Amino acid sequence: SRLKCIKIDSSLVFKEDNKPKVNIEGILGALPLTSAIKEIGTDYFNEMKKYKHVPDNTQEIEMLNIFDALYIPDKELCQIYIDSFFTYAHYHFPTINRTVFEKDFSDFERPSHLFTFQAIVAVGARFLTRTEWTTEEINRQHDIVNLLVKRAKVLYEVNTPIEVIPMLQSLLLLAFLWEEDGLGYKNGLYWTQCAANFSQNYALHKSVENRNLSVYEKKSYKRIFWTIYIRDRLTAMSVGRPFLINLSECSVEPLTMEDLNDDIPDLPSKYPQNQLSSYYFIHLIKFAHLLTNVIHKSSASINDSSQSDGGILLNKHDTIRSDFYIKQCDILCSKWFNDLPYGLKFTDKDKNTQNQYSALLCSQYYSLLASIHKSNIISRSMASTKGVSNVKYKDEYFPSWGITFQSGYMIAKIGEFLYNSNDIVLVAPVYCFCYYIGGLSMIYHLKNKDKRITAIANSCTSTCIKCLNKLSITLRPAKIILFILLSVYNDDKKIESLVTNVLQPIGGEDSKNKKLEEKNGKSERVKTSQESEKLKLSKMNLDQNQDT
Repeated sequence: SRLKCIKIDSSLVFKEDNKPKVNIEGILGALPLTSAIKEIGTDYFNEMKKYKHVPDNTQEIEMLNIFDALYIPDKELCQIYIDSFFTYAHYHFPTINRTVFEKDFSDFERPSHLFTFQAIVAVGARFLTRTEWTTEEINRQHDIVNLLVKRAKVLYEVNTPIEVIPMLQSLLLLAFLWEEDGLGYKNGLYWTQCAANFSQNYALHKSVENRNLSVYEKKSYKRIFWTIYIRDRLTAMSVGRPFLINLSECSVEPLTMEDLNDDIPDLPSKYPQNQLSSYYFIHLIKFAHLLTNVIHKSSASINDSSQSDGGILLNKHDTIRSDFYIKQCDILCSKWFNDLPYGLKFTDKDKNTQNQYSALLCSQYYSLLASIHKSNIISRSMASTKGVSNVKYKDEYFPSWGITFQSGYMIAKIGEFLYNSNDIVLVAPVYCFCYYIGGLSMIYHLKNKDKRITAIANSCTSTCIKCLNKLSITLRPAKIILFILLSVYNDDKKIESLVTNVLQPIGGEDSKNKKLEEKNGKSERVKTSQESEKLKLSKMNLDQNQDT
């Protein structure tokens, strides 16, 4: 088999020299350390090495042999997967300096770090695709990826010695693959958490300027930290998890264009820097900042309202706070989008702005925008069910309805561009959730009285489903998302139920106000008749001046 061609000597895998250097700062606490204290700490660990016994790795080697983790594909196939990685995947997380990689891994039979090599090969195999492949060939390639991923994971499980930089690079590669279904154990979230914890143990969150690091190490530390930061924010947005990294406790410098340049002293890169790709990554960091600010403002708004009545907006002052929060978020989003370079600002009408970098970046932007305004609609609906009558139907609901519609439209248009250019199969797993948000945003408009709006919503929902269907071939998270979206889209009763749950409370003057009656000193809601509960979809009068 071409996948089991070259066996790596186990002695190279368990070299003691591969172990990361002890980080004195991570052991002696948060107080600033003088150079004298650092030297004493280093002397201690150097002294301990003299008395350390040689470990017996017999069981670990046996486990590696069981899973063929010491094997790599033949040289030709390895090179194909490596080229695939740097062509299609690397710009998503540019933690690996290609110049250094080719130097360290020039001999495939003696890789510097087998864990990193297996992870790169696995990701490269995941992104390797051919338009002419049959379904059988696609499934076979998926099995190959699973095999290669297992090899990499086993190398991690047996604690093979590996230095800080390649360890973190490897963990982020596994986080990027997200091979488990849904939110199963050891998915992308798990590996991101591993990378975040490991990076903090070795103080990657601290400034690199005054540390005894080489130029390559300083660049790599910053690249890795900001990649973890992005992964943390995007994963939190996608699956609803709290942040792992608090930037207020970090002193690491911002990433620059120079940091993304693979040139290092005495070893210039033979690959010119892709300016657009570098700008994409830097603005993705800025998007992560935007996401952080939006969620923090949302949390502040929820905490304020919870002091009034359990987190539900119930009175005039709470509604004003909600308005203020939405407006603040809109201003932040608008500023971020306006600051994008021309080549990263995807627009439907200008083909010069349409590329994979602008498409992926703006997919996240419109997903965030749709989520902000969908939460506004739902929170106001919940307020209405509690008897709040100060909500103005047209002035306060429909700006959010229009914005979610426009955002869903743009997500679908971006997905259509990626699908037609066959770049849809090259997106990171986290982007699956963008098409879920886009599709769901449009499902709310499928029962609109305006047939033009309904036609656009139906077309956009179909596009999002088509993108997810394509992604589900190679990405497991896309399968469950596709199933949920299709289950709603193909069932009129579920669509009506979904829309009714949001729109019912805001029927305005056409809906009867719920009455309260006192019984045994406690108030209870009186059920309104089924006829008065009927949805008034005719009230939906979306702004026709929206750019659709």
